[in-house]
Amino acid sequence: LWLALDLPRMYNMRPAELDDDEDELSPFGFCAALAERKGYRLARGRGALDIHRAGLEVLKDCVDGAVCLAFAPPAPAAAAPDPRPTG
Repeated sequence: LWLALDLPRMYNMRPAELDDDEDELSPFGFCAALAERKGYRLARGRGALDIHRAGLEVLKDCVDGAVCLAFAPPAPAAAAPDPRPTG
């Protein structure tokens, strides 16, 4: 999902919200930024970000059709030779 879609653009995330230590944003970093933006916090985790809930929201949006996920069909394979003997 992360490789197929530009999720930060689809969720209108600004570069300032996507502060990540690495050169490229990871799926975990995106979910953490989304959890912070939506205010998802763990009740028992002393206010830690609920990254799991943010990831589930992205998947729910895909299932519900809010995020359009479509792939091109695979190219037809060349016809394999018939393994049965002729004659």
